[in-house]
Amino acid sequence: MNNRPWLQQIARDGKATISDVTESLALRKRLAEAELRYDLALAKRFGIFGGLGLIFLLTSLPVLLTAAAFALDNAYQLGVPNWLVILGSPLAILGAILGYTSWLSFQNRLRLFQETLAQFNEDLQAVQELMEEA
Repeated sequence: MNNRPWLQQIARDGKATISDVTESLALRKRLAEAELRYDLALAKRFGIFGGLGLIFLLTSLPVLLTAAAFALDNAYQLGVPNWLVILGSPLAILGAILGYTSWLSFQNRLRLFQETLAQFNEDLQAVQELMEEA
C-alpha cells in the first residue's frame, strides 16, 4: 500500500516528462521553421544582389580596364595588353576570393539548418519511443 503513492508520482512525473519533451519538440519545430524562412530569404537576397553585382561587374569592368590600359600605355609605353593583364589579374583574384567566401558563408548557414533538423528528428524519435513505452 505504501508503494502506491510512489507509483502514482512516477506516473505523473513520466507524463510531465513526456509533456516537456513534446513542448521542446514543438519549440524545435518552430525554430526549424523560422530558420528555414530565414535561410530562404537569405538565398533569395544572395541570388538577387549577387546577380545584380555580377551584371554590374561584367558590364563595367572591361570598359574600365581598357580605358586604364590605354591611359597607362600613353604614360609608360608598356603596351595595352600588358596593362590589361596587370590591371585585370588582381581584380580577378579578388572576385574569386569574394565569391568563395560568400559561398562558404552560405554553406555554413545551411549546415546550421541541417543540424537543427537532425536535432529535431532525434527529439521526435525520443518522443515516439517514450510514447511507445508509456
